[in-house]
Amino acid sequence: MLRLGVKTITDFTGVIQLRNSPDLGGLYWTVNMFLALLTSFVCVWFGGGGREEWALVLAASGAWLLVFVLFLLLMKKGCRRTFFSTQTGCDWAMDFFRKGKDDEAKQNVLGCNKMMWRAIRGEVKEWVLGNWYRWIEEKPSWFTEAWLSEVPADFIPLDENQIKLNEIRRRGGGRRGSSPADALTQVKIHPSVS
Repeated sequence: MLRLGVKTITDFTGVIQLRNSPDLGGLYWTVNMFLALLTSFVCVWFGGGGREEWALVLAASGAWLLVFVLFLLLMKKGCRRTFFSTQTGCDWAMDFFRKGKDDEAKQNVLGCNKMMWRAIRGEVKEWVLGNWYRWIEEKPSWFTEAWLSEVPADFIPLDENQIKLNEIRRRGGGRRGSSPADALTQVKIHPSVS
């Protein structure tokens, strides 16, 4: 429903921000805009439009094309490619991690829908597990409760007590469920941190 809503909004408004990869994508947005123009001509033709209708459609379409071309010519060259990009939403999400120069850039992948970066889940898990204790010590600005709520529970390292507790749960005993916040409080008392 969300995708249909984004497409419908774009059809009727042409919102440029919806050309982003997680929404419509650059090339799809551009083709969609040209199809909307073409639809105007088809509607006038099927409707048996007279001279006034054809003049109105030609003038409006010509004005839109002129403004779009001027818009492309006047923007930064690096931004033009976003109107013709074939990057998918999944590629966009995975680029946070793959092209991120530091932990702050890479951590944004966890804020994306997990289905969008499932292809690199193992890499992200390894990265989180490998840096977890350092982040606890350094407390970077992005290492917040909100960010922790995005981290899958199996990405958080376990100490010996947690491993025993998980084994008891696996066998059917003990309390059920835990959250990343619970794991964080248990990790904070880990001997290597204190």
